[in-house]
Amino acid sequence: KQMMENKVVAQIDSDSESESNLSRVIPNTSSSSPLSSSITNWDRTKEGYPVEYVINIEGVDDGFKCLLCSSLAYDPVITSCCQTIFCSCCLTQWLNKGGGCPQRCQDEIDPKPLSSNKATNRILGRIKIKCANNCGWSGDYADLNYHLQTNCPEEIVLCTFCNLQIKRDIFNQNHSNRQCIPPPPSAPSISSFQSNNDIVTLGLLLKRKDEEIRALNLSLNDATSEIDFLRKCIELKSQENDKAKEIISELLEKSERLSLQLEYFQQQQQQQ
Repeated sequence: KQMMENKVVAQIDSDSESESNLSRVIPNTSSSSPLSSSITNWDRTKEGYPVEYVINIEGVDDGFKCLLCSSLAYDPVITSCCQTIFCSCCLTQWLNKGGGCPQRCQDEIDPKPLSSNKATNRILGRIKIKCANNCGWSGDYADLNYHLQTNCPEEIVLCTFCNLQIKRDIFNQNHSNRQCIPPPPSAPSISSFQSNNDIVTLGLLLKRKDEEIRALNLSLNDATSEIDFLRKCIELKSQENDKAKEIISELLEKSERLSLQLEYFQQQQQQQ
């Protein structure tokens, strides 16, 4: 622990990066991207980043690995009792089960003050990793979430047009411009109805359409009646509000008159 703390201090002294870059060092689990989804080889809600996708894992300090899942800490938090690093999801699940500090510290852990350390995030963010989707990407741990949300072709995303979960490269090819939505069926032309049977079929179709139009007109009339009723209710409420305002105004005037009379009587008493 003392060696890790010395390393953190040394990194702080030698680092000249701006504070604005700290927010992107560790992937943000609260991203609202409509295409983000868990990659197939890693469930980010249950464990840290798999060590088999960390480049030169032997050179990574064990203090940056979560003691609960033995993976590279993801969205790291540091306990206040022993300053040990854990994945936020791992420690939260551990505490929800009623466990104390995984290091068996005597002090109890309060989940609220748990927070990540900027220096720790900065060092973690520089660790070189490979994409767990096996797409060929490699880079800083800090850039992982951006890669998954924007560039990874193997990332599973949700098409909001057809509600299919597909790989991003397939989405970009066949779904990004709504190609996945089939065109509406074209209506047959009258010239295509030639035989008597076709004419009968056309008559039945027209009759069915007329019934649908009548049903829609009835629904429209019902909706119009409801709207008129609601409009009348609003007008009545408005009138009641106007009356209430008049009553309040009269009460205020009476209160002012009584107040003036009270002041007058008090002055009379003082003079006597």
